[in-house]
Amino acid sequence: MKKYRTLLRELQYKNGMLSMLKTDIKKSKFPKIVVLQTINRCNCACLMCPYSYTVANENESRMSEETFNNILDQLEKEDEFESLFFAFQNEPLLDPRIIEWAKKFKERLPNKRLELVSNGSMLKPELAKEVYKYFDLVHISLNAFSDESYQKISRTKHYKRIFDNLISVATFPEQQKKTIVRFICQKANVDEKKDFYNFWRKKGFMVFGFDVNDRLKGVRDFDNKIKLPLDTSKKIKMFVLKHLGKLMLPTCSIPFICVYIKADGGVVQCFNDWSNENIIENINDKKIKEIFHNDKYKKIRKKLLADKLDDSVICSKCDLYREGIWLTA
Repeated sequence: MKKYRTLLRELQYKNGMLSMLKTDIKKSKFPKIVVLQTINRCNCACLMCPYSYTVANENESRMSEETFNNILDQLEKEDEFESLFFAFQNEPLLDPRIIEWAKKFKERLPNKRLELVSNGSMLKPELAKEVYKYFDLVHISLNAFSDESYQKISRTKHYKRIFDNLISVATFPEQQKKTIVRFICQKANVDEKKDFYNFWRKKGFMVFGFDVNDRLKGVRDFDNKIKLPLDTSKKIKMFVLKHLGKLMLPTCSIPFICVYIKADGGVVQCFNDWSNENIIENINDKKIKEIFHNDKYKKIRKKLLADKLDDSVICSKCDLYREGIWLTA
């Protein structure tokens, strides 16, 4: 019975996501979703993630408290804003200020959503108690159902720790209901997908995931080591999803409803852009609304709506939307 209640919550979550993506994007005046990187560090080096050879090589950067407060000042004034995520090319819980900042957000914007995306390695019971006090939803990127495949994918030995942390969360219904366990399906874990979904759903957790994508062609050895094999049935499925996706969403909604802010204040168009070559503006120089409506963003949106992408728009390299991978969830 617990599994079926969990499935219902999953469906409600996915329906809510789709409703947000299907917003009348032409009328967007302010981003519905703001995503923050408060520290540019992670304690994993996952195969399907460019972190280890991009952000990891940058000097450590932490968002200043002044910048964070400035962001909250702006979000308080915008009715269209809906959700703040602590999660952008990092492990948010490495920032010791995260609970203090989550508390501050909820005190100032109590009716807005606050979400966390973490690998779960630091979510010990004592910290979890504080996390779930302020966050409305916690996403745990686990991506494996065995220690062996977890080590292969994440190139760390955190599996047992994360597993134990999740089992602890499962003993607290209010924490459990706020948790999504994530699974990015790829060559190293495809045989575990069914067991992963069944196990965590039976434990009462929502499960969410989709097939791996190449992060704007930024993932090394993607075709050889990570990409899922394409047999005939898979090719047919992806052909259908590619065209179904365009019927459901005429264009990717991300540049119309989201803003991604790096620890140094740089604003980028998409979570999949790890290059540092496409900084739109810096939040320390301009307000979010100004950046959201500047000429660069307008040019990107215009080309997306016209479906006339070229090398000047990173979306031309994206397989997540354009190949229908987002619908494998």
